[in-house]
Amino acid sequence: PEAAVLDHGCGEALSADRVAGACARLYLCDGAPLVRSRLAARFASEPKIEVLAPEDLGALEDHSLDLVVVNSLLQYLSPE
Repeated sequence: PEAAVLDHGCGEALSADRVAGACARLYLCDGAPLVRSRLAARFASEPKIEVLAPEDLGALEDHSLDLVVVNSLLQYLSPE
């Protein structure tokens, strides 16, 4: 319940509200501006959820995340 979680390449983050209910902070990161805009509007009233662009990740403090989820991101990477 005290965990800080990053969903990198989150897409529509359909279960984000459930994940946020089980952690202290949930960061949703997606490369698509339209997706981020929709997420920000959808979760505007949820103080535990923050929507980030990939370029914003560098502003997170070192060692501040307890878990990084990359389920939706892995499909875009080559085996190499």
